[in-house]
Amino acid sequence: MKSTKLNDNSGYMLFESLIALAMVSISLYVLLPHSVQFFTNLKAAGTEVAYWRVAQDQMQVIAKGGSPIGSQTSGGMLFTATWNPETAKLIVSGGDGTERVTVRAEEIQAESP
Repeated sequence: MKSTKLNDNSGYMLFESLIALAMVSISLYVLLPHSVQFFTNLKAAGTEVAYWRVAQDQMQVIAKGGSPIGSQTSGGMLFTATWNPETAKLIVSGGDGTERVTVRAEEIQAESP
């Protein structure tokens, strides 16, 4: 296959290199916003998993008849938990807000250590 070259006063320019540069530029233009959104969603999902991990740990403690631990670290964040036995609500709050979880302690199976 013979390459077509553009000849001007400053030298030669390959059309193949211009096409490759255009393809790379278009790919970056299209894929970069999607990859940023993907990593943002991944971080938010990791935070949500950390909330639920702490809530599950606290629910296990409550099901065994204990009182929840005041503060706990999970996923690199510090969480505080408060338990209201009258309304059966466990409130887990972390560094970026509060998530409320309704717990019915009689429905939780407590695992023995």
